Amino acid sequence: MVEEYSDLFYIRAIDTPYHRSLVEESTSGWKLLRLRGSTGGMREVEARSVMADEFIRGRSYRVVLYRYNDGWSEGTMFSDDKEMKYRYFSIITNDWKSSEEEIIRYYNKRGSIERVFDQMNNDFNWAHLPSSDMNQNTVFMLLTALLRNFYTKYVSEVSKRSGRLISSKARLKKFIHHFVTCPARWVKSRTGDVLQLFGATALQRWYVKQMYDW
Repeated sequence: MVEEYSDLFYIRAIDTPYHRSLVEESTSGWKLLRLRGSTGGMREVEARSVMADEFIRGRSYRVVLYRYNDGWSEGTMFSDDKEMKYRYFSIITNDWKSSEEEIIRYYNKRGSIERVFDQMNNDFNWAHLPSSDMNQNTVFMLLTALLRNFYTKYVSEVSKRSGRLISSKARLKKFIHHFVTCPARWVKSRTGDVLQLFGATALQRWYVKQMYDW
């Protein structure tokens, strides 16, 4: 049982017929919230709470239902169905004091840290540790975590100074493609050596211009 190891728990459930039935029990009581989406923009979300006692006999839990319209049904056979236009989510919890907005925001922090782990696993090679020795792997993970912090700051500064030629949240592979990888050669001229780029990206041309201006 989760409750044996924590005072409060928050578990998000998938969209199942059971949760649809909770939604259909009442069409009133939805509260309009404005929450930040995964892309960073603000999104309007409707939320409400219901009590459920079907999970464990003799115990009741709070189910925070929330939904938003992402336009998926437009132009389909479901476009006229008011309920089908929504995507539904639910969070099962034993927290009866926090508001729906606080619970949704708190749970969504989990998604943020999962994106960090995804970046570390794929961009900084945490998925393939270099050694069979735990101490050596610990050093590797600490150093690459520091490198990620430096990289995040660097990309953010490059994005801001270049006029958003690259996203401030660009992953390492995209940054290498737009900023690092470029065929080039030095060409001698009367005024000196000139770096000639072939197929340079807008970001690379901006950076070279900064070098010459400097």
